[in-house]
Order: sequence, then C-alpha cells, then structure tokens
Amino acid sequence: MFSIYRSEFLKLKRTKIYLAVLSLAVLGNLIAVLFSGDTKNAFYQHGSILTFLTPFIFAFITGYVFSKEYTDRVINQLFTYPVSRIRIFIAKLLAIYSMIVIMFVLSCLILIVAGTANAFAGEITFELLLRGITMNLIACGLSFGTIPVAAAVVIVGKNIIPSMVLGAVASFVTTALRIGKQDLVLVLFPWGTPYYMINEFNTDRFGQTGESPYIGTGLIILLAIFLISLAFCLWYYQKSEVHSGA
Repeated sequence: MFSIYRSEFLKLKRTKIYLAVLSLAVLGNLIAVLFSGDTKNAFYQHGSILTFLTPFIFAFITGYVFSKEYTDRVINQLFTYPVSRIRIFIAKLLAIYSMIVIMFVLSCLILIVAGTANAFAGEITFELLLRGITMNLIACGLSFGTIPVAAAVVIVGKNIIPSMVLGAVASFVTTALRIGKQDLVLVLFPWGTPYYMINEFNTDRFGQTGESPYIGTGLIILLAIFLISLAFCLWYYQKSEVHSGA
C-alpha cells in the first residue's frame, strides 16, 4: 500500500497542484500576521477563512488527483496493473488527506509560533493556545468527510470539472449561510459542519454561545455522506470497465 501511496505523490511532483496547498498556507499565515495582536481573534479569523475556502480547494485537489489518469488517457494501464483497484483508490484518498493535513499545519505555523510566544509572555493562557490548535485539528478532520463526494463525481464524470463545480457550490452555500448569520443551521450542511469548531472556539464573541442544537444531527449527516459516498466510490471504481476514459 505504501508504494502505491508514494507513487501518487511522485505523479504529482512536477504538477502545480501543490500551489493550491501553498496558497491556503500563505493565506493562513498572512491572517496570523494581520491579527498578531489578538491571538484568539487570529485563530477565529484563520479558521473562518479556511472553512469557507477549503470546500473548493479540497474539491479541486481531489478532482485533480482522481482525474489525472482519465485526462492523460492512461486509465487503461492503471486498471490492468496487478494491483487491487480498491488499494489504488484508498492510496489516492490517503494522498489527498495527507495534503489536507499538510496544508492545515503549514497554514497556522506563524499563528502557533506567535501564540506560543504570547503564552510564555503571559499575554494569553496556554489553555487558549491549546483550544486554538484543537479547533484546527478537529476542523481538519471534519473536512475529510466530504472528500469521497468529490471523488465520486470525478470518477463518474471522468474529469475535474464536476468536482470544481461541486466545490464552488459548496463554498458559495457555506459562505452564504455564514453571511446570513445562519451559524446554527450551517452545521447541517456537510461542507459547513467544520465551522462548528470555529464557532465553538469563539464562545464569548458578540455574545455567541457557540453551541448548536443541530451539531449531533450535523455530525450524523456528515458521517452518512462520508460512508455512502465512499461505498459508492469503491463499488464504482471496482466495476469500471478497463476502457473507461480512453
């Protein structure tokens, strides 16, 4: 499995897909610099911006990884390898998840360093710093839930466009719900569920409690979307004809 996983990164080595990861990383660190005087607000702004942009960026990354063999017309060779298609699919998924984790880590490097310095200086508590890091980690994990949906539209459509449309719509809906101050309902939208962590982190801002009565339902919906789309992807990838995409 590791060799297949490694090969996915090697295939992307000379592409510009890493620019998508670096662009969010740069943006995240820029926010940390702009709000460096207020660590809590910096964590909040950082999480908010990334939550609204990541549906499109993650869908784009997923679309690129899964559509490459179709657009390069080498899907025939891939499907005739003496390797389980399930393992190939899982390796691609793990490569995408790895890039997402790397992006989240890189995006808050300055924020974590500045926050740690502020904590040692006594300007903020270590508890606040830990909460900010935890917020990012859990939001990152929740973002994994919709990746198989983007993968599904790619392997069915056999190109990157469906996933980009999906990501654009998801980002638009997430942003529209936030602008419309529908934070409590936002958690029911699978691509907006990670925002719960940002809202919960911001418990005392503008009198918000951060608690949503729908978070349990939102997590169930996200889990269901993840399992159903993943099962569909594995089934469809396994049954695809060898001439698909040729």
